[in-house]
Amino acid sequence: MDHNLPFDAISNWPETFIPNRHPHSYVKAFLHYFCEALLHTHAFYEINFIMHGSGKYFYDKDYVEANVGDVYITPPDVYHGYLKKTDFYVYNLCIKKEFFTHYKDELLAIPLVSDMLEGIPYLYHLKGQRFCFRLSSQNLATFKSDLDLIHECTLADSESAELIKNMVTLKIIAHLAFLYSQQFSHWSKASENNSFSAVMESIHYIKNNLSEKITIDTLAKCAHMSRSTYIRHFKTIFKISPMEYVKNIRVSKAKTLLLTGTLSKTTIAQECGFYDASHMAKYL
Repeated sequence: MDHNLPFDAISNWPETFIPNRHPHSYVKAFLHYFCEALLHTHAFYEINFIMHGSGKYFYDKDYVEANVGDVYITPPDVYHGYLKKTDFYVYNLCIKKEFFTHYKDELLAIPLVSDMLEGIPYLYHLKGQRFCFRLSSQNLATFKSDLDLIHECTLADSESAELIKNMVTLKIIAHLAFLYSQQFSHWSKASENNSFSAVMESIHYIKNNLSEKITIDTLAKCAHMSRSTYIRHFKTIFKISPMEYVKNIRVSKAKTLLLTGTLSKTTIAQECGFYDASHMAKYL
């Protein structure tokens, strides 16, 4: 079996991969038997549940071994793919970004959702100390029942069925966040993983103070590290500098707020930490 995927053949899956049949068509779930997929990107989130067999999950320029019970989260616009080793069944839950805008209040009420969706992918990069988000057989069976219901509602093709799909997806995300908090807490207590936990404290600061001026010295202080040590650990985890990450978070939040259409561009620029609307426009 080839141990790599071709980086010169990355495809971009269209937004229509999740059919827009009704006003609230945000979600799609399907069981991918004998799963293999060349490197690809798309504009929606993807949560993958390994249901059977084993293979490799490729993320960016790296890969991890994928086994039964593993959960992999892929944010939008990141290339990823799969290779099977044995019969490899993967349940894919695809979620449009609009889902997170529409159900923003509900998701904010669920602890650690943002950490789970944004933090887990970066943990794939950590050599020798990866965080493995794995479900018990009982939990895997529970998620399969929920995913089956989403798939059945897709076949029903009605507005009420779409709303049921969204409610079940909220349940899945809440359940995953709960299990993630337990597993991550145990993992992060290991001394070799303390640097990730410390850097994540600075990530919390960034998200809570996005409208304010943010400096590397302030972030290093949040992580209880020297400036140079903080920058080194941050780049190891996120593959970019702290200030590049701040810019990316600001741009992402601005795009989300613009989608709602309820705030002026000037207000959005202020909330996201840009000087003004014209400064924000340079990055969008």
